[in-house]
Amino acid sequence: METIKNDVKSFTPVDWMLIIGAASLFLPHVISVVLLSVICFIAFLKYDILKDIFAQKGKAVTYSFFLLEVIVSLVYKNWIGAGIMMSFFLLVIYIAFYREHISQKVFAYILDISLILSCVVCVYALFQFNQISVTNGYKFTDFHIFNSPKRRIYGTFQNANIFALMLEFMLAVCLYRFLQTKQFLLKVWYVVIALFQFSVLFLTGCRAALVPLIFVIPILLGMNGFKKLLGLYLVCIVALLVVVFNYPKLIPRFNDFSTIANRVKIWRTAIKGIKLYPLFGNGPWTYFHIYQRFHGHKAVFCHNIYLDCISCFGLVGTALFLGYVKTLIDHVRSVRKENRFFYSLVLSILAIVLIHGFVDGTINPLKTNVFLLMILSSDKMFLKK
Repeated sequence: METIKNDVKSFTPVDWMLIIGAASLFLPHVISVVLLSVICFIAFLKYDILKDIFAQKGKAVTYSFFLLEVIVSLVYKNWIGAGIMMSFFLLVIYIAFYREHISQKVFAYILDISLILSCVVCVYALFQFNQISVTNGYKFTDFHIFNSPKRRIYGTFQNANIFALMLEFMLAVCLYRFLQTKQFLLKVWYVVIALFQFSVLFLTGCRAALVPLIFVIPILLGMNGFKKLLGLYLVCIVALLVVVFNYPKLIPRFNDFSTIANRVKIWRTAIKGIKLYPLFGNGPWTYFHIYQRFHGHKAVFCHNIYLDCISCFGLVGTALFLGYVKTLIDHVRSVRKENRFFYSLVLSILAIVLIHGFVDGTINPLKTNVFLLMILSSDKMFLKK
């Protein structure tokens, strides 16, 4: 407790800005955007954020991508897409400031505060679950999970799937912190948080969220030399899979394939859109902008980050976007030898995004994007003296 007090006293105003920025991700979307905007504005006035922006590697590709997609969105009158690109601009500026000022101590506090706040959101989500159950003629203890996204818990996020993605991130962070600490009580604390959040993840009804977790645990255990725990995990996962395939009702909506059929329709429509606009797309939310033209299934995006990227940005925009992603990955690879724990956390977070992204839009929402880029942009703290 004394250590925490001393750490809190040592935090600078910039440290507090980064902590508040991370904490805002668990607030409603509008409040989060406002707080991040205020932080960037203060950083512009007092902390020379322009210097941080110019220090960004790959900035030419990054801001070329932003400018191109704003123009494309405006040309096709995709006003929502233009607004999303403005939020992307805010995101990139905030991350530039974050990367230059994050420290290992503040990073550790950000992770722990995120875990605590996500638990608060989970408690709120349980009240949502009770309200949804009672409204539709069920008891809370029936644990009935509806197929309709509008009748599933979402916490303070836009929908159940985005909430599930953030919970996946938190579970990866739980294991990362569990493996890092040598204190028994802290290990127990992280296990309790993980079990609670996994239970709430289960109640979101997001089946796609369960698949990446199968791979996250081996990444963190295997890369950090926990061979016995890895062996135990493999035995447990095989046993669990046997149980699930024999008792499929244990997984909510396990045998419901209606949403998969809808996704196939969406993907077919997205491919038609790509053929029509192969070079530049229509900007973010292109699918929402064009689905009626092809009599497609109504949706905001393609429910597949790979199709969605080409659909929204076209081949040219996608190439620029991949250039930005490559810059981030190059940053992280530079600290592989410095801190394998951190490197394994990055790989586990990326695995979640890339696997879950086959059937969902994991790189679309601002708040999950901010958390993802915070992790990917924390490499510099290991290179500071």
